Amino acid sequence: ARRPEIKKFIVIGPDHFEKCRGDFSYSVEKIVTAFGELKPDKKIVADLKKTGASEDLKCFNGEHAIGVEANFIKKLYPDASLTPIIFSYRARNRNLSRLVKYLAGHNDIFVIASVDFSHYLTKDKAEMIDAITKKKIENLDGHGLELKNVDSPAALKLMLDLARQTGEKTEIID
Repeated sequence: ARRPEIKKFIVIGPDHFEKCRGDFSYSVEKIVTAFGELKPDKKIVADLKKTGASEDLKCFNGEHAIGVEANFIKKLYPDASLTPIIFSYRARNRNLSRLVKYLAGHNDIFVIASVDFSHYLTKDKAEMIDAITKKKIENLDGHGLELKNVDSPAALKLMLDLARQTGEKTEIID
């Protein structure tokens, strides 16, 4: 409700099943939600090609990194577009920097990272690793993130680099 002007979303997350051929991939397919369809923004898609992203429709089949956020976006912003990007665990900094630079120059695009923090660990071990990750988020430090910290180190690094480049601050809610 505080940002009714938002019309363009990018949701980034992990390629959970490592189906994509590239380091990071986007889809031009519409996303069907409980509230209707969301389509990607054609201009964003054209620009993504220049950042090193690749179109890979097959890798989005069954990928759940985007779906939950898509439902909220369609419900709250019925006229918005949604361009999804998923990252391979192989994604590296050299390609991310072009995407960060592109996104930093477009304050009309709202970027959401759909990531999970540590899992499949004991409570004590997860809390220890999550405390390290929390500190990295607070300091906008995306260096050294690994799969033990987050299921998409590249997505979180991109968000932290983008926040640092645009002068944003972090706020830990819970």
